[in-house]
Amino acid sequence: MSTHHDMNRRDWLKTASGLVVGFTLGGLPGFAQQAPSAADGRSLDPREVDSFLSIAPDGSVTVYTSKVDVGTGMRIAIAQMAAEELGVDTARVTVVDGDTARCPNTGGTGGSTGLTRGGTAVRQAAATARQALLALGAERLKRPIADLTIVGGEVRFSLS
Repeated sequence: MSTHHDMNRRDWLKTASGLVVGFTLGGLPGFAQQAPSAADGRSLDPREVDSFLSIAPDGSVTVYTSKVDVGTGMRIAIAQMAAEELGVDTARVTVVDGDTARCPNTGGTGGSTGLTRGGTAVRQAAATARQALLALGAERLKRPIADLTIVGGEVRFSLS
């Protein structure tokens, strides 16, 4: 006697613990392992901080995002996110957007996804850069990182 149970996709997903579909091209012949580089030699790998921002010796910051401002205010919001994380004035932040030859390609913009996807990546990169700057400052100033902050683009410590 054969038993046959009718179960639709929704019912199956309710009883299953999860469904994961994935693929990878890395490691297959003919697919490069190395991330592309911008004309200035920076990595365009979305896993690398310097793909998303650079800090010049004068303290100015350039943020790179493949997202574009489609009237949502994304450009200034991204500049504000980076400025806040890095402790610099927004006027010191330049945003390069939409140029995938210079920016990591994180996909299309699609209205509100510019900030939810592109902004999050920039904020994470800026927060990582902030921690690296504080670590360098702690080393040079011979102070614990907890005693340091970044104000006006300068690593400072309090004498309290």
